[in-house]
Amino acid sequence: MEKHITGRYKEVLSLFSLDTENYQYSLAIPQTIEDEVNAFLASLAIKRLVVINPFTANKSRDLSIEQIDGIVKGIKKIDESITIIIIGTQASLKEIAISGVEKSPFTTFMHAAALVKDADLVISPDTSWVHVACAYQHPLIALYGNSEILGGFVNNKVWAPNYSQATQIISQDSAVSSIPVERITQEIERNLAL
Repeated sequence: MEKHITGRYKEVLSLFSLDTENYQYSLAIPQTIEDEVNAFLASLAIKRLVVINPFTANKSRDLSIEQIDGIVKGIKKIDESITIIIIGTQASLKEIAISGVEKSPFTTFMHAAALVKDADLVISPDTSWVHVACAYQHPLIALYGNSEILGGFVNNKVWAPNYSQATQIISQDSAVSSIPVERITQEIERNLAL
């Protein structure tokens, strides 16, 4: 019940005698979407980009406003010129009133994926964005609840980032919002050190 999902997929592929040696995530973004996102990013004159996804399908896995604010302040302390973009649904983004960030103007998954593809660092709780960052092998800080069991599986093991560029931080309880901001900013500093 703790085997990573990619190991499970490889087992299924091997049943069909398919190659599993070079198995990795892959995500193709249409060129028109890449062009739209590139135009948006060019308008911001970006030197370095951090993409933050604070939202999940379950509020206990969301980042708190205090965490988001602390993360933004931690990034700006390292380098004021770093651009921070928060992704999420337009309704969720309306709830964020933190200075020093851009909110994604886009409404589709693929547009947000294109932002992640261009990021120097991605910060997200346990969502699809962990795996999108993995597809592009970008530095990631992934935030998980402690051994949250979903369908009998140990969530923070089965759905872990599972690649060398990722750091997984696990809360002491099931709420991601209980992870101390200082612990997250330590990893941000390590990832963004000049």
